[in-house]
Amino acid sequence: MVTTLVSGQSERRLSSEEKQFYKNLIEAFRQNSIEKEKIDWKDFEKKVLEKALVRRDSAIILALDLNGNPHTFYKTKNRNLYQSNRIVRSDSISSKTCKEINFNIELPEMGYLEISGLSIDPFGLESSKIKAEKYITAILDSLKSIDQRELKGWIIDLRGNTGGNMWPMLISLTPFFPNGTLGYFISEKEVSWSKMNGQIWYNEFPQTNKYLPTPIFYKLKNKKLKIAVLIGPRTSSAGEAVAIATKSIKTAKLFGSKTSGFSTANKPIKMAEDEYLIITTAVDADHNKKEYWDGISPDINCNCEEIASQLRKWFSE
Repeated sequence: MVTTLVSGQSERRLSSEEKQFYKNLIEAFRQNSIEKEKIDWKDFEKKVLEKALVRRDSAIILALDLNGNPHTFYKTKNRNLYQSNRIVRSDSISSKTCKEINFNIELPEMGYLEISGLSIDPFGLESSKIKAEKYITAILDSLKSIDQRELKGWIIDLRGNTGGNMWPMLISLTPFFPNGTLGYFISEKEVSWSKMNGQIWYNEFPQTNKYLPTPIFYKLKNKKLKIAVLIGPRTSSAGEAVAIATKSIKTAKLFGSKTSGFSTANKPIKMAEDEYLIITTAVDADHNKKEYWDGISPDINCNCEEIASQLRKWFSE
């Protein structure tokens, strides 16, 4: 295989360390990518190694481009490298600007919870764990303070949730979920998300005890209340997984507009010191194993100006 580049009188060769890096990078894509069956791996390797002789970042971006999945990216301590310029970033999507709705004023008889995104830093796992615990505790404390028998329903707002780590998000909503399967990651095999014994589980691995000292056995004062889950174009990645999980709740409906379309699972693979390939390995599916390759559509489609009136109508039915 050619690993040299001739330009005029100059010739560039990859060092042994560089060769090992690209060997590991290409193998990480080959073994883990959800797109692996679609890729000509000889061509992939040839093109990436040729580009590596020009510039490291360019070679990584080309690998992302050839992989062809918009949710896969390369993360360093200082920046993220995305799949060329074809990717539509969820944090750059602009939706129609509407007057901000204060749901506590507009629908005071409803319990309102905003579930925001939560980024986890692979370079600081301990600090990320502390951050996640605070995130979960804050939402649970808010839920418990709002929960009253007099409530007429719940609103769970995911419209601003651009993603991050889905497990703290699901854990914080434990009291709403039924026991059993909440969703799946599907690739060559199926991996379930579920609730059991007061914990959220990833297959047979409990997730709640990673962040909290005890399971969550809090019971809502009225489990029969309707739950409106708000979604939109900024609902992305882990936010979309949460929206999918709420489909397991019989009294829940999705309101708003279609999500960003990053409803797939990512796996971090360390490639170098302070560098990770964040690679898409599976598609998200609901408890009925319906797969969501291109985002989630609401049950009731409405823009931000209509959402309050649509909620009033649904809750009053």
